[in-house]
Amino acid sequence: MIFKKNSTVKNLIPQKTNLIQSQFQEKPKILLIDLNEEIKETLENRGYNISIGSLGDPIIMPNKGREPGHFCLLKYAIPDNLHEFDLVILDLSRKDSVPYKPEEHVHKTVQGSKTAAYLSSYPETVFNPRPIIASGIDSEIQQILNRNGIIIVFASEYEVIDYKLVTIENFNSSQEDRKYGNYSFTGSIEIKNNKFGKEIIIDKQAGILSDFLRSHIGNSVYEITFTHPSVLNSDGKRVLDEKFFILMRNKDDEIISFCRYLENGAIIVFPQIKNKKIFLVELLDNFLPSLFPALFPYHTEFLWLNNDDYLLPHQAELKQKKLNLIKESEAAISIIDTHISQNKEKFECLHQILTLNSNDLVKKIEKFLYWLEFENIRNMDELKPDQKEEDLQVDIDDNLLVIEIKGLGGTSTDSECSQINKIKFRRSEERGKFDVKALYIVNHQRFLPPLERENPPFKENQIRDALNEKRGLLTTWQLFKLYFLIKENIISKEEARKKFLDFGLIKFQPLNCLSFGIPEHIYQDGTVIIIKIMTSTRVNEKLIVKRGDDYFSSTILEIQVNQEAINLATEGMTVGMKLDRQIKKTDEILKKKFCDSRFS
Repeated sequence: MIFKKNSTVKNLIPQKTNLIQSQFQEKPKILLIDLNEEIKETLENRGYNISIGSLGDPIIMPNKGREPGHFCLLKYAIPDNLHEFDLVILDLSRKDSVPYKPEEHVHKTVQGSKTAAYLSSYPETVFNPRPIIASGIDSEIQQILNRNGIIIVFASEYEVIDYKLVTIENFNSSQEDRKYGNYSFTGSIEIKNNKFGKEIIIDKQAGILSDFLRSHIGNSVYEITFTHPSVLNSDGKRVLDEKFFILMRNKDDEIISFCRYLENGAIIVFPQIKNKKIFLVELLDNFLPSLFPALFPYHTEFLWLNNDDYLLPHQAELKQKKLNLIKESEAAISIIDTHISQNKEKFECLHQILTLNSNDLVKKIEKFLYWLEFENIRNMDELKPDQKEEDLQVDIDDNLLVIEIKGLGGTSTDSECSQINKIKFRRSEERGKFDVKALYIVNHQRFLPPLERENPPFKENQIRDALNEKRGLLTTWQLFKLYFLIKENIISKEEARKKFLDFGLIKFQPLNCLSFGIPEHIYQDGTVIIIKIMTSTRVNEKLIVKRGDDYFSSTILEIQVNQEAINLATEGMTVGMKLDRQIKKTDEILKKKFCDSRFS
């Protein structure tokens, strides 16, 4: 039976809602520097007058050896009327680099007899113009602060970069070395040192911002610490600036966030907040109008009503209950953090087989093989350290498996792949029979994330030779994924162990499966699908999803036909199905051929 997609999954697809745009407010005039388009659109929808700018992108340079280098022009997007803005919000976090394009770094026109550009040469691999631009806007930033403006900074690590400015005049050239820092746009920020961390404490000086900041520090990080600036008092003595208010500290009691009131304006520095969009909406809607009312002439909020002197009946008790819940939550989070640390230590082996080199890798593979319930594993590096042949021997039924293990920065050469074959014949001669199997395991390109590696890392001739010589090829990335295939009951340990005796490129695949069908339509990011099923199924049954060469399991949460939920669907029906994992339209869905308690 064929059903229309709307009627099949009507109750599984949420309806969209319309956003209402707020009335436009001319003031304050706000500039966002290096914040994303989504933040701009969200603030504009709330009526704020928003412009965007950028300090520029780092550029990947093709500098090599003794080549003379490449000229770079400054590419940035700062409004010419920067000084007219009331509020500037900068994000100093690192940006993705863009490739160098020579045609973009040539002066189209030159007036007069002089021109200049920055020279990037070996060993520099990235030209970062951001500190130069930051230095170039310092006078405009000061003008904004002098007329009661605000500068808000999402702080990142401090860096000072050496630049070479080349000036060409009348066929002669001269070079000048210059240094710029990414915080040179203002002298009101005094840096202590670069320091990364995640544990953030709200300072008591944060006042009415305390609860707001506390709600945003989860998953946020800091990358730099600051010093409390000093000023000269009326007696000419240097004292701590009383207009400097600490907002957040780290566990070492160092300053990571503050608000400094200057003679007219103010500068506010925050760490790298996880969700900057929601953070800025709440900051602009609920707090800055109260702290800086002159900048928000159209804002009607009266935040002073939240002060303790004006509390409504029962409000103090409710606030205390909220604080108690926060403390309980922090205690619960601390327990979970401990569990996370213990879990990481328990399963650290899985990460180590993706990172270690040959010397340290063998013991981790040995541990993995014990987890797979191989018996009679011998670490030959420990038993015969001077032999320098195979790393592991494993007795499997009537066979001997010899294993060579390598951790490489690149991929394997032909000789590295085939070395284990020579050892296989030696062991066969020693045993007087041809019951020896050979396996080469490699942690290739180990300095790259596995998904960015060349997978598989073996050439066609290397795989063909392995088939002809009856030996196996395997990567540690496959072993990593094998762990989860077993944990999700897609294949068993016994099935996995048998695969270690295969020839050529070894693949771990589920056995005894039937095709369940391919999704016709997907909804809710792939958790709801329309599918014509090729075999009977029921709610709570587990399916196997094949995506390329990868497999994962997914549980059926709900089945619908004509807007009605059913528990059992039979072969040939087209149904709406809600799953606990996201599915792509190109995925193939499988089901175990036989009834298996692991999948019931």
